[in-house]
Amino acid sequence: MIRIWHHGAWNRNLGDWVLHESTQHHIARATSREVSFTSIDSQKTRYDQRKIEELNDTADLLLVGGGGLVFHRPEDRSVSGWQWNIAREDLARVRVPIVVYGIGYNRFPFDRNSDSRRLAQHLREVQDRAALFSVRNTGTRSALSSLGLSPGRMRLVSDAAIFAPWNVWNERDQVEGDGPLIAWNFSGDRPRHRYPEPHLEREAACVEAIAEALRTLCESRGARVLMIPHLQTIDERYDEHIAHVVGRDHLFRLPELTPEIYPPRAESTRRFVGAYASCDLAIGMRGHSCMIPFGREKRFVALSTHAKTEFFLEDVGLQNLAVSPQDLWTGRLSSDDLADRLLHILDDRSVGAAITQARRALQSDFERLNRDVLRIAQRGVSQRLEKRDAPHHRHR
Repeated sequence: MIRIWHHGAWNRNLGDWVLHESTQHHIARATSREVSFTSIDSQKTRYDQRKIEELNDTADLLLVGGGGLVFHRPEDRSVSGWQWNIAREDLARVRVPIVVYGIGYNRFPFDRNSDSRRLAQHLREVQDRAALFSVRNTGTRSALSSLGLSPGRMRLVSDAAIFAPWNVWNERDQVEGDGPLIAWNFSGDRPRHRYPEPHLEREAACVEAIAEALRTLCESRGARVLMIPHLQTIDERYDEHIAHVVGRDHLFRLPELTPEIYPPRAESTRRFVGAYASCDLAIGMRGHSCMIPFGREKRFVALSTHAKTEFFLEDVGLQNLAVSPQDLWTGRLSSDDLADRLLHILDDRSVGAAITQARRALQSDFERLNRDVLRIAQRGVSQRLEKRDAPHHRHR
């Protein structure tokens, strides 16, 4: 058996659960051997001496990531400056191989919580100690290179949420009507980090423009809107207002149609991906609300309140699918203009072809990285067996 500790954002965000479950699924299927995963929550775990000893005793590999772990939250009290809470001097105590798996630079545009010197020192030390160090986009590689990491030792691998397994969303037939089904994800957390002051007014102006554009599609095409929160309650702050604008007969909510998806857990993720796969178009603020439909070769529009979304679009060559929230709150892009753009993306066959081509181009590199992860994990297994069979262990 191969024993892997999987350190990641195992929290309330369904997009992160999709990412991590997909990671484990694809690593496990790349070998005929049994693989056991222990999921470690990056936001709640401090690697003190006891935790490191437990890791060394029970794991063959420490898998860190993927997702936007290069992100500092003061409430986590992380000693590293990012989402692996281990002191730099304690990294040498970790005796199992370390793989950094598709991590992303995740600082928000108006977030001032950063300790770049501590972050840079820690990440450089991790890169030196890691058997494999990979990032999920070129933008992250550039950001980490500016902190002194070696770009030549950073593998590029796409976010595993793109390759997530899925199940049919059985509640699709409860969505009445014949028009296109449009998924809408609003990211309700950290508005002060996503928008400049007055941040709540800017946020509300964006939502209003999107709601008016959706109403146009409902009236002209009979569209239905499926609200898909990744963080339940937090992402639902504007649901009632949007229902009022587009009309309640046109609006459906995933937590009401499929309540068992929430709160997130392993068995939630495939139906969650299936809901996105059932839609004709997704409009998303969160990175995974764009990556998941892209992975199912569905059309999407990215409302980019974060550089990670721009990094993703640049790597897959789909920058034309981005809408700037600043254009919405300043009025440079009216709700009518936005509606026209959404209709174009729905109708233009070349958009679908470009998404399909970009998605399929990523598969082989993703599979190759997972095979490399398993080779490193096998080295960890060999180390464990050698230690077990050493004379001082046999006769102890």
